[in-house]
Amino acid sequence: MQRDDGFVYCYGNLYSLLLYWGLVTIRVRSPDRGGAVSNRWTVCYALFARFFMVICFMASVMTKLRDPEMSAAMLGHLSLLGKAIFIWECLSCSITYIGYCLSLDSQRNRHLKLLARMQEFDQSVLVVFPHVQWNYRRARLKYWYGTLIVGFCFLSFSVSLIFDTTRCTCGILSTMLMAFTYPLLTSSVGLLGFVHIAIMDFIRVRLRLVQQLLQQLYQADDSSEVHERIAYLFEMSKRCSFVLAELNGVFGFAAAAGIFYDFTIMTCFVYVICQKLLEREPWDPEYAFMLLHVAIHTYKVVITSTYGYLLLREVGDLISVCRNVNQYRAFWSSLETQLYAFVEPILPILLRTGCSSPANGGLSALAHAQSAGGNGGQNSFAQCFYHLPGVQRYGQLCDYPCATAISATPNQGSPVDIGQRCGHCGANGTHYSLGLK
Repeated sequence: MQRDDGFVYCYGNLYSLLLYWGLVTIRVRSPDRGGAVSNRWTVCYALFARFFMVICFMASVMTKLRDPEMSAAMLGHLSLLGKAIFIWECLSCSITYIGYCLSLDSQRNRHLKLLARMQEFDQSVLVVFPHVQWNYRRARLKYWYGTLIVGFCFLSFSVSLIFDTTRCTCGILSTMLMAFTYPLLTSSVGLLGFVHIAIMDFIRVRLRLVQQLLQQLYQADDSSEVHERIAYLFEMSKRCSFVLAELNGVFGFAAAAGIFYDFTIMTCFVYVICQKLLEREPWDPEYAFMLLHVAIHTYKVVITSTYGYLLLREVGDLISVCRNVNQYRAFWSSLETQLYAFVEPILPILLRTGCSSPANGGLSALAHAQSAGGNGGQNSFAQCFYHLPGVQRYGQLCDYPCATAISATPNQGSPVDIGQRCGHCGANGTHYSLGLK
């Protein structure tokens, strides 16, 4: 296996299942084969799979309900609330599946960009840190084979539940069609949830790597190579933040809808099971399959919450590590010198192009600092160094990682502004940082 195929090696099969289930119209391939693509063939197949599963499932349910004998055998022993739960489950699984498809289709272009960034992520890290070893085999073992095991159990429980629920040998064709389409619809909800978890873990591992590399470089000897690597790690953390934001944009609605569906089906099935126990009725295999069904949904909710918490904790730890960069004084001194060398040749141009006030911030402030300071311009440069995006005076970070637009945010450790209050804060603790446009 080539290193640049690591993402496909770990998660390519999961995306293939998403395509076969009709949830996405994207085929994930290695970068040398074109990367992730969505074309008319994948779109046509996905549409066919969606119509087939939803229409066949609803047709099989309507066939059962319209036939008096099959309807009596399937629903005759249930209470009125039990019948309502049965109808709700048939509608909710179809509506959730359709909602998943529409949500992912609306975010198709964003999804493709997200996949492209993740595919090129590891290879770009190896260019700067060739000693990094990615444990792709462990990720594949955890997500691909783990998903197969959980999926096989879920499909077995679902098929068994459908056959036991029909309670009739008549209408075998509609029974088999329902037993085939219902597990596909419900398992698609869980499959997308596992893909979401896998990508969250992908980002979490990369955030942990940035932390470890930064801590090592803080202890390293002062050199230009170390400075460059620290700067690259800050850029890498910015890319991780961007990937995380894109992940929430692509999977946010689907994840919320999936959790809602899991809770509703868990509540309904647990109610039916408890009613059976309280009325001291004879135990039926149908309720055993319901209990196993609930166990799978509970497992999905628990691991989704767990991995979300672990990812959030890694983000907080990385912010703490980034704050400690002011301990590495030599890096900031070198960066200041490099920025001054970049700005000095274009100072006359800046002063002639409408940069009339230092209050405009950014390079205009630097230009006026040099103009006012003369030969001592580099000292004045240090005084207004905090105007640059992502940098605050005395080496504190400010407006990181989103320092690309004008911002006015409370400088109290928020996700946008993780610096500490400095002498340039306003009376209400607000720090105005004008970034480069």
